[in-house]
Amino acid sequence: INAEYMGAQMEIDSADLKKGFTEKGKANPNLIELEEGKDEIVSGEVIENEGKAGKKIAFFETLAKQSEKEEKKEPPPPPSFYQVEYYRGYFDVDTATVIRRIKKAIWPFGAESFVETEKKADLYVPIWTFITLILSMSTFGNIVHGIKAAHEKSATKVVVDFDANKIGYCTTILFFYLVINPSLFYFLLRCKGAPINFVELACLYGYSYLPFIPMSLLFVLQYPLFQIILLFGASGISLFFLYRNLGELVQQILADWMYYVKAYIVILEIVFVCLIYFKIYAQLRPSLQQSHL
Repeated sequence: INAEYMGAQMEIDSADLKKGFTEKGKANPNLIELEEGKDEIVSGEVIENEGKAGKKIAFFETLAKQSEKEEKKEPPPPPSFYQVEYYRGYFDVDTATVIRRIKKAIWPFGAESFVETEKKADLYVPIWTFITLILSMSTFGNIVHGIKAAHEKSATKVVVDFDANKIGYCTTILFFYLVINPSLFYFLLRCKGAPINFVELACLYGYSYLPFIPMSLLFVLQYPLFQIILLFGASGISLFFLYRNLGELVQQILADWMYYVKAYIVILEIVFVCLIYFKIYAQLRPSLQQSHL
């Protein structure tokens, strides 16, 4: 550094330098205090302090070395899967994105599939689907039973006898289909070297069960044929969504097991429909059954 050039650019009073560079009233410990007529070692170099110019050199070189050390600091390691920070990005979605994805899941017959337009998986909607299905199926299942009981007794007033066991039934069934089933499928795909992680697979399964939410609301209409259409319609949309978004990957990785995988998914979907119909909607409580004997 040219001492004359630095002296022309900035005049720093020696008394101020001795006091130290302050920030918000506090002394900066990184500043090297120099006195006239003494030598100071900065980064292994001896700087001769001749007046104000030498002090300026030491001051700016100290700040330069400090900034170099800060730039060389390594970024923190990425969080592990058991830490909350690992999942924070999967909940970073706005309302417009959520609405667009829900539309694609409920009506997956558009020109582009879900995975073609949505590049980032999320866990916000799958968890919301899991909780909403538990509440809607258990609540409207009890309402359906109340309507059936009133109809069988030819009553003009519907009395809903809430069965809390339905919450347990719904939670167990949905936990298997939205957590355990994707986990088993993920393990199978990873054993075959498929480039997919569990969050992406859980995201697709969570969105695939969205059609059962409006189905549970419309099931209060006591028309058997209409209820069957609702059940198999929601199941068909769910299967089509999964096949369209996972079919190509399954064909590439599990080509030899393709028919077995398809049969496995279809059979599980049929079992799911039967479980929610007979355990949630069609089964009357023992007290109600005895009252009609």
